[in-house]
Amino acid sequence: MTFPRTVVLRKTKNAAVGFLSDYAKRHKHPVNSLLHIFGVPLAFFGIYKLFSSNLKEKGLGLSCLVLGYWLQFIGHRSQGNEVGEILLVKKILKASGFKSRATNLNSMGNSFSGFSRAKPRRKHRHEHRHENCSS
Repeated sequence: MTFPRTVVLRKTKNAAVGFLSDYAKRHKHPVNSLLHIFGVPLAFFGIYKLFSSNLKEKGLGLSCLVLGYWLQFIGHRSQGNEVGEILLVKKILKASGFKSRATNLNSMGNSFSGFSRAKPRRKHRHEHRHENCSS
């Protein structure tokens, strides 16, 4: 079945507007935006180099890809939301009926304790070590 050209263009436009709107919401934090400015091109350059014929360039490509995604991951952690690819995998798993696997991905994002956002501590009127705090 073929769609008229106007229907295809409208659906494409709606999908693009939806993507850009979601992207803008998920990248508001200045640190997240800055890290994406460097991380996204670096990751794409890494993918390009991975398909080169030279083994040395493949190593460079893998390094750039990992560093690019790491920068994006740190950016999303600074804003407090997840990387888009993890959201996509969750959506696919949920749609295919694997809800428990999608739930397990939630814990994956929180397992990197070195990159977790700092949680505010309670203010106390007395001095003591926070590890021993019961209040």
